[in-house]
Amino acid sequence: MRLTRPSGRSSYEVLVAPVSDSTLALGFSGPLATVFVRDPEIQAVALPDRLQRLYGLTAAEAKLMKALVGYTLEGAADRFGVRKETVRSQLRSVFPKTGTSSQVELVRLGLRGIATFDRASSPA
Repeated sequence: MRLTRPSGRSSYEVLVAPVSDSTLALGFSGPLATVFVRDPEIQAVALPDRLQRLYGLTAAEAKLMKALVGYTLEGAADRFGVRKETVRSQLRSVFPKTGTSSQVELVRLGLRGIATFDRASSPA
């Protein structure tokens, strides 16, 4: 569902899902739910260290994955001072580790994947 904000900014995207009481093991009984709220105005980008841990990437692969959110392959190569073939080779090794098969999928994962979750909050 979407929740409108009094400020008039983009609506929050909300997902409410049931949770088994045995999943949490917190001693609660009865119906439980978890609530996920996403602010569509915040475009989070996964941090390289999170990408490394989550997908088993090398430091260079994680740095490339993050860079591809704002750069082309050529731009990333220029930014890192390496040849385009070097970043292309790194990209080929990132695909199987992340379960993606295209640069578009990889960027989407980098923008919306679990590695982007942060404890910081933004004002409504």
